[in-house]
Amino acid sequence: MVKLIFDSVSYLSQGDETAFFNWLNSIESVTKVEGFGTELEVTVSSNHISDEELRDLIAIFTRYGIELKQLRVFEGPENMKWFTQNKVAYWHKDLMS
Repeated sequence: MVKLIFDSVSYLSQGDETAFFNWLNSIESVTKVEGFGTELEVTVSSNHISDEELRDLIAIFTRYGIELKQLRVFEGPENMKWFTQNKVAYWHKDLMS
């Protein structure tokens, strides 16, 4: 299990908040989302998730300003070329800094 922390997520409208939770809960590996004060704790079933799920998490983290470094736990030999070694990817700087 992997626990990701989303700190002080800002939503632009009620619809934006609904879309955020719908998107997050549509990821099959996400097993639990709990709120604690200003933090959300998101539990992912494994550190081996599909490329599609990882791309969705990258997009959610980027869209909502969540620290991308947490996602490095999902790096593996099968995805490192496009995920952590792709220096032209829009997420690379924030992921690796």
